[in-house]
Amino acid sequence: MAASGRMLESWKEIAEHCGRSVRTVQRWAQRGLPVYRDAGGTSDRVYAFAEEIDAWRLAQALPGTGSGHDEGDSPGAADSGDLPSPTEPEGEDADAVPSAVSRTTEPTAPVDAAVPVAVTTRRPPRIWFRAAGLLLAVLAVGAAALYFFRQTGGADTHRLARALAEGDTVVGYDTTGQRLWATRLPGSVMQETPEFLATNAGACGGRQFVLADLEGDGATEVLANVHTSLTASDLYCLGSDGRVRWSYRPGESLNFGGRPVSAEWFVRFFHVSDADGDGRKEIVLPAVHYQLFPAKMVVLGSDGAVRGQYLHTGHFLNLTLTDLNRDGRTEILIVGINNAHRQGFLALLDPSDLAGISPPSSDAAYTCAGQPPGHELYYLLFPRDCINRATHEYGGLDGIVVEQEQVVVSTFWTIQPPEGVAVGSVLFYLDRWLALRWVDFDNGYSVLHAYLERIGHVDHPFRRDEINELDAIRYWDGDTFTAMPTPNRRGRWASRGSD
Repeated sequence: MAASGRMLESWKEIAEHCGRSVRTVQRWAQRGLPVYRDAGGTSDRVYAFAEEIDAWRLAQALPGTGSGHDEGDSPGAADSGDLPSPTEPEGEDADAVPSAVSRTTEPTAPVDAAVPVAVTTRRPPRIWFRAAGLLLAVLAVGAAALYFFRQTGGADTHRLARALAEGDTVVGYDTTGQRLWATRLPGSVMQETPEFLATNAGACGGRQFVLADLEGDGATEVLANVHTSLTASDLYCLGSDGRVRWSYRPGESLNFGGRPVSAEWFVRFFHVSDADGDGRKEIVLPAVHYQLFPAKMVVLGSDGAVRGQYLHTGHFLNLTLTDLNRDGRTEILIVGINNAHRQGFLALLDPSDLAGISPPSSDAAYTCAGQPPGHELYYLLFPRDCINRATHEYGGLDGIVVEQEQVVVSTFWTIQPPEGVAVGSVLFYLDRWLALRWVDFDNGYSVLHAYLERIGHVDHPFRRDEINELDAIRYWDGDTFTAMPTPNRRGRWASRGSD
């Protein structure tokens, strides 16, 4: 048969291609016939490539290959027209495709040009035997190399190129769209829906499902946020073969002010980045309790091991990875709500030195026994504007943008009056050392303020000079909060030099 690049997608197709029965080619597969099986463990689907089948059968027909087959059952013998082995059930190959060439008869159709066969009874010169032997040896070596290349994933077309989540199952595909494997996980895989992409999580680059080369070795892994229950999720890592390499569960039981906090936590989203520059990727993820206030920032290594964890008394709403001081090292810049202080916060964290808990407050309900002080590079608390005080119990920041020479963080307040949605923001402009440059309101803030005044939630007209009340940012120095732009003495920026 002529070598073909097409795929044979069942035992029946493989058998028809070989001109043998299904049972025969299954025996050949046990002896090395290059037949592939879907990874994932539950599928019986097999497939093969015609060119590899042809090359393997040709190699088995070479003298001195040491195949150890019974003559009648060997691929070489079968192709040349020999009788089936006596060990096969009689009639098993009755439906086999007839051989193209017989040793005893002239061919009735043109001989396959890919495998030249001499049909004359005249003995050819010895030089032709040698040439034919050399040609067959070269073909055998090439077939073996191709088989090894495919088996080890060396063929680019058959490497993992895409993965899709279908409920609780992740399906991997190669570059041609062929399915490689399907792996079922213990829960629903989080989808990157338009709603997710429209939220802060999606806008800040956070992911729920992504392909990445974690080890820097050219192999692709799949990371998936998996809802293992209604109140918790885990992060799963699958190898390029579809097998689970590791999983991470953020849940842990804690106690705040004598009040137990259960081990039901969600991975909110995650970032993949080579934070330490060693060529391997780290996974940076915020996790939040499903019901109560605690949150934590976690950095995992490419092997799923926890590199560091930072506990926080309030929720994370947005984050970005950046080299803020341009020293070649990545920092985590995060904003959200500090429940203990009832204010919005900004924290700058070192991925290589996550530890401890956020700055304490005078409220014992937010004290977590046994947790050391945090190692934040910077920790800032922001004043609350009048709209926030009128409409929310807690302050909060949920916008963050790193520009060339500054960082802009913002509030985002929205109310839906009868005439339409009213949105307003306060914008805080900071330099690269997080010192305040100025504060401003966006255009919608005065409109929202006027509506709240009209319905009695705000007792005064909007005034631009309210900005002057919003510059009272406080900085944690490791012992207390201060008005001076000060880094935490426990972080590596405590002894920073001049800009």
